[in-house]
Amino acid sequence: MEEFCSNKTFFPNFKIRYIPRPQNTMADKFARGARSSPSAMLYVDSLPPAWLSNPVVS
Repeated sequence: MEEFCSNKTFFPNFKIRYIPRPQNTMADKFARGARSSPSAMLYVDSLPPAWLSNPVVS
């Protein structure tokens, strides 16, 4: 929560609103699909790996 509070200043128009699942079935379907799909990148932490921040271009 502390990280969220410190980062919310970067998004002045950001709002969180609860929408019950029965009223938002399409978004729920997409979210379930995304969770079940394999991902090329897995994050254990909230920060991306250092090599991703500074890619090496050959």
